[in-house]
Amino acid sequence: MAMPKPLVIIVSGLPATGKSVLASKIAREFGFPVIAKDEYKELLADALGVTGAEWSNRLSAASRRLIIQIAGKLLDRGISLIIDANFSPERDNEPLRQLVRGHDVEVVQILCRTEGQTLMERFVQRAAAGERHPIHLEHHAGYEHFAPVLAIGSTPPLDLPGSVIEVDTTDFAGIDEAVIFDRVREAAGGEQ
Repeated sequence: MAMPKPLVIIVSGLPATGKSVLASKIAREFGFPVIAKDEYKELLADALGVTGAEWSNRLSAASRRLIIQIAGKLLDRGISLIIDANFSPERDNEPLRQLVRGHDVEVVQILCRTEGQTLMERFVQRAAAGERHPIHLEHHAGYEHFAPVLAIGSTPPLDLPGSVIEVDTTDFAGIDEAVIFDRVREAAGGEQ
């Protein structure tokens, strides 16, 4: 009997769109590990004792490389997984294509989108709350740095094989998680 292909669920979107919350809920539903870019970025910042905008950008790049490497190791073992990161097609298509090409997997992208004004307000509130690790760029770059991108509310999907599920995260209470879970199962061929 053939084993089902491992599933790679990529939860992506702009900062403050709710990626990590949604990735955690999907992980609970499916029992898959989450590889979250921000967790590795924060660990690296603590281990190196660094802060500032330059280090934030450097550690973001290093963390993206790390999570793709770790994902590859898990996929080598046939383990389905969730990747949580603010990927952009221009920067991240090729490394993720290499990951997918190197493994016989099903890919599902979950693209979090939020209405621009709501996203800008959420971003400002999150930064002001002081609960995020100090390595994150919002602590070092002014709001003006982020405003043009946040106003758009979304990024395009990555250019990868598989399905794309767009989730409007403007109103967290209005998200029907069961529908998302069903769409993931459907995109994965009903095997999960």
